[in-house]
Amino acid sequence: PLSADLAAVILRPDERHVDAHLAFALKEAVYKAWSSLGGDVLEHHEVALTLRGSHLMATVDGAGRRFRGRFTTVCGHIVALVVVRQEAGAWN
Repeated sequence: PLSADLAAVILRPDERHVDAHLAFALKEAVYKAWSSLGGDVLEHHEVALTLRGSHLMATVDGAGRRFRGRFTTVCGHIVALVVVRQEAGAWN
């Protein structure tokens, strides 16, 4: 279990209903997607989560950038995926 102090570092006030372990994993997946685009280091509170079932939408404060993803739990481990869409020809 996470202490209330640590959970407060991870969760925004409007995310208190989300398990802190889940929020940490999802925000970490968003950060990896964000950093692959050249974004700066983010604090947990700079990422706002919206969850619907196993679907995730996250917004990076101040950047106006949204990320979509999915998550599940497998054998007690959280697995999260956030996909960064590349523009046509960007892989060349």
